[in-house]
Amino acid sequence: MKWIGGFLALLLVASSYAAHGENEGENAPSCGTVSTDLASCLSYIKSSNEPNPSAACCNGVKTLAGEAKSKGDRQAICNCVKQALGEIPE
Repeated sequence: MKWIGGFLALLLVASSYAAHGENEGENAPSCGTVSTDLASCLSYIKSSNEPNPSAACCNGVKTLAGEAKSKGDRQAICNCVKQALGEIPE
């Protein structure tokens, strides 16, 4: 689980590129959508043997970045990620 910090940093950087306004929209994806988009990242998060995330993982992060249109959206996505990470067994 040492890659979690790097993964969260990747998610935050990607979502910051998608910011187009201050707090407009507030149409964050559901936590179910966040989990689905990031499901392919689970092996990267849990494994110390994978030096890089898969292409599917990166595509999921890019999808979420495109959906994070406001600060509120990014915060909601981050909260979903934190919740999901807390449910991953070590």
